[in-house]
Amino acid sequence: MTNTDTKVDADIEEMLDAASKTEEPWKLILFNDDHHDMFVVQEQVMKAVKCTAKKAMSIMLEAHQTGQAVALTGPKDAVKKAGNILMEIDLAIDIVKA
Repeated sequence: MTNTDTKVDADIEEMLDAASKTEEPWKLILFNDDHHDMFVVQEQVMKAVKCTAKKAMSIMLEAHQTGQAVALTGPKDAVKKAGNILMEIDLAIDIVKA
């Protein structure tokens, strides 16, 4: 893990903690992707939403099987930051009010 990755992790966690009680929640939706290997998507989900490999696999499989999955729910800034990480490898996402 690089210093940049560590900084992103801390930023997202800080935003989730600070705004969880005061802001209306938003959802990060991950759409099915037929262009990337499933394990690449899993790794990117882990990086974006700071979850375990098992949770990331569950999110990826739900998107694969149903067409979409909620990858993260939280404050808009944190959800947008996580969405930007998913889009680094051109994964299709949407951000909507929860």
